[in-house]
Amino acid sequence: MKLTPPQRRTVLAVLLGTGIAVTVFSGESPRPPPTVAAVERPVAREPIAETRAPPRIDVDKLARAPLPEGGQDVFAARSWQPPRRPPPVVEVVAAPPVAPPLPFEYVGQMDGREGHAAYLARDGDFIVARVGDVLGEYRVDAVAPDTVTFTYLPLGERQVLAAGAQ
Repeated sequence: MKLTPPQRRTVLAVLLGTGIAVTVFSGESPRPPPTVAAVERPVAREPIAETRAPPRIDVDKLARAPLPEGGQDVFAARSWQPPRRPPPVVEVVAAPPVAPPLPFEYVGQMDGREGHAAYLARDGDFIVARVGDVLGEYRVDAVAPDTVTFTYLPLGERQVLAAGAQ
């Protein structure tokens, strides 16, 4: 038997009303919550358990097993950045050592019995220089009318002091 929607609503309303009526008029009243009487009981102390040492961890088991030949480490760190190229190697060629500038000032020269002599000034001192004289790290090689030629002895480099040069 099929019920139409209005009939179904009527049947549900009657069943609901009957359920409510049975609940209300059943005569059962709700029970009050049980009361707990405070009773002092002696507190039983549990014996303290012996502290045990923590279990030992076998660290050797944690080591990563070697990969079989031809195997790949699937957990290896990977980067999507292009690999860095090492900077180009630039060979630095050391410049050959150079003699320092001449510390002498040309004052003048004179022709004498012993040959040409150049008069030089160095740090406020006057020096008479002839061919073959060694003045500190310099050797006088030639005295010409307008130049004096020196050799810087540590490097064997020749230097020329012109007349009137400072």
